[in-house]
Parts: sequence; C-alpha cells; structure tokens
Amino acid sequence: MVVVLFVIASALAFALALALVDVFDGAEPTVTIRRTRGLVGRGVVEGEPKSKRSRRTLPLTGLPEVVALLRATRVAQAERRLALGASYSAEGYVVADLLGRPLNPGSYSQRFGPLCVEAGVPVIRLHDVRHSSVTLMLAAGLPVHVVAAWHGHDPVMALRVYSHVQTDWLASAGAALAL
Repeated sequence: MVVVLFVIASALAFALALALVDVFDGAEPTVTIRRTRGLVGRGVVEGEPKSKRSRRTLPLTGLPEVVALLRATRVAQAERRLALGASYSAEGYVVADLLGRPLNPGSYSQRFGPLCVEAGVPVIRLHDVRHSSVTLMLAAGLPVHVVAAWHGHDPVMALRVYSHVQTDWLASAGAALAL
C-alpha cells in the first residue's frame, strides 16, 4: 500500500511541479492544471496543456496527505510573499523556489532517484511514475476512461501507451474464456 501511495503521490506531485495550477480549497478540494512546463533540448518551454483533456480539474478528496501538503505549501508561499514583497514572483506555481519562481523541470528527475531510495521503492525514471500510476489505477479496477481523465489522456492512448500488461490480467483473460 505504501508503494501505491508513493507512486500516485509522486505522479501527482510531478504534474503539480510542472504545471501552473489553481488550488480550490473548499468543501471538495481540487487542483486545476492550466499551464505546463517542460524541457525541450536544454531550454524550458512553458505553454498551454497539449490538449483539452490535459487542461483538467482533479478532485483531491481521497488524498488527504496531498491536500495537507498543498495547504502547507500555500501558507508558506503566502508568508514568503508578504516578507519579500515585490521581490517575490507570484506566478502561481505550486512547486517554486524561495522567491516564488518555478524550478527547472530537470531538477525533479535529479532528485527523484534519492527520494525512491529514501522511500524504500525501486529506483525508476521519474516519467515512469506516470506509467506506474496508470497501471496501478487500472489494476485496482478503475474504468479506463476515469484513469485517462485523471492523467489528461484519451482512453485509447492510456491503454496503449501507459498501461503495462500484467501476467495476472492475462491469466484472468484466459479464465474468462473457460467459462
């Protein structure tokens, strides 16, 4: 269970780190992804999400640890903004440096390996967390259209690219034919 939470939280954290988001902290906390950042060559590119599906609002009601972290981050950023005044860059990134500026996306990949070791999970590429989170959600029985919506993808693409066939799924398919 710890590994599952680590993977899902890591995938969400990666999305939050690379996106300009709005966090609504009402009765049903949500996060809305409205801009993205990424590395192209050696430069950072920022822009609109790739597709309409990529621009999405995710409910966080089932992730109390994530909600608590987002709240604490927002409080810390507000305190720094008040203390630094005009020196603080209020661009709205959830993950930012002490001056409110977004971090270089490459820094997440560099820090991810040591975090995996610290969490006691296998070390994988940061982008592979996305694959793992889709696979875990599908293995948990969530409908593919829900998993795809969470990740901002077309359901067909989520199945084709981001899910990795599990041996037990194949065994279940064979068992279904035997009925």
